[in-house]
Amino acid sequence: MQEPTYEVVWPLGRSTVKAIEARPRISDFSTITIGHLSHGGFRDQEIRPIVEEALKARYPGIRFVGPAEFGNIHGPRGGHAELAALPANLRKYGVDAVITGIGS
Repeated sequence: MQEPTYEVVWPLGRSTVKAIEARPRISDFSTITIGHLSHGGFRDQEIRPIVEEALKARYPGIRFVGPAEFGNIHGPRGGHAELAALPANLRKYGVDAVITGIGS
């Protein structure tokens, strides 16, 4: 007797995202530039400088590029033009890593 055959339908569509390799982890934070993005959230102007000073104390030579260069990236309070310009600005300022969402 032949085993029954069943037709199976996968409930999810095929992925359209192209996988890319991740960049290697940063080995020395003393030589990098951090993009410190802001959305003007809760206590952002108080917390952001504390985080930057703590990282500067731990990693002499670390450099920060912040909201003065990137603007407010939060959509409802502006941010549409800033988000559109973000990839180019990250390259322009030589950003190696990003901190965002502090004080939210």
